[in-house]
Amino acid sequence: MEFIEKPFEQKQLISAIKSAMKKATKPQPPLEEEAPAPAATTAPSEAPATAGAGSHAEIEQLKQQMAKMQAEIQALKKQVAQIEPLKQQVVKIFNFVKQKVK
Repeated sequence: MEFIEKPFEQKQLISAIKSAMKKATKPQPPLEEEAPAPAATTAPSEAPATAGAGSHAEIEQLKQQMAKMQAEIQALKKQVAQIEPLKQQVVKIFNFVKQKVK
């Protein structure tokens, strides 16, 4: 990574931008977080099976989470539906109190 110090001149800025654009177009090396190559080569036939099992468990977990979220959404919709009648009741009470005060 390249930095230019302040104060900088227009020529420095333009050259830094051009340099950054050239670097951005170059293909980047793979991230270190990816699975290491030796693990993939040791058991190629087992890798898809374990990945599939992990994916299946992850999918099930996501399905459960989605079902929970759907239940929460339904509960929130019920609460929102109760707000309008409560607002009307508050307005009626407010008008009643207003008339009594006069």
